Amino acid sequence: MVTNAGGPGILLADACEAHGLSLPPLAPQTAAALRAFLPREGQRAEPGRHDRVGARDHYELAIELVGRESETSTAVVAIYVPPLVTRPESVAAAIRARRRQAPR
Repeated sequence: MVTNAGGPGILLADACEAHGLSLPPLAPQTAAALRAFLPREGQRAEPGRHDRVGARDHYELAIELVGRESETSTAVVAIYVPPLVTRPESVAAAIRARRRQAPR
């Protein structure tokens, strides 16, 4: 899961759990790569949850990194709640770009 908002991320995690799906912890190298570019306030300890991924480049790289995880066998879910300071169209374009590049 890649998200810029904790609330929707928690709702997704709860829904996954209710349906027997798991959010596996990220590999240490993936977590380190995410920490290298995500804003400090957006880094969360919970596995697979990264809040405050806001800019287009953040979404593109976070989706790419999480999508490479060997434990990501089913899906990468990107949640975006547009804050007032960003352009939602550019983040939507980043999500679409990574979707086209994802292995099928």
